[in-house]
Amino acid sequence: MGWLYVEPEFRKKTAVLENTPWLKNEEGYKISQQLIKAAWVIGRRAGNEKIESAFHDEAAPKRREWRNTQMDRWETEVSLLEPRDLLESIRKRSKLGMF
Repeated sequence: MGWLYVEPEFRKKTAVLENTPWLKNEEGYKISQQLIKAAWVIGRRAGNEKIESAFHDEAAPKRREWRNTQMDRWETEVSLLEPRDLLESIRKRSKLGMF
């Protein structure tokens, strides 16, 4: 998921999040890992109990295993209240069948 949205030149680079008080900045996470985490946390905050993602390349099993080992840590961030506007938008679209 996150890997697909990162240009090849930036893959394996470390990311530092700014202006995202609703998401803890995990030290040493790569850009794609920050994207995976953000998508997972937002999905959980939108009320989805189980978040799935599709991994399509040879590194897929490794990334899936990494994500699965992180989810318990990320769960603590699900109960935070921000970003309210984004979550409300996701809920509305979900009810309209846009997801």
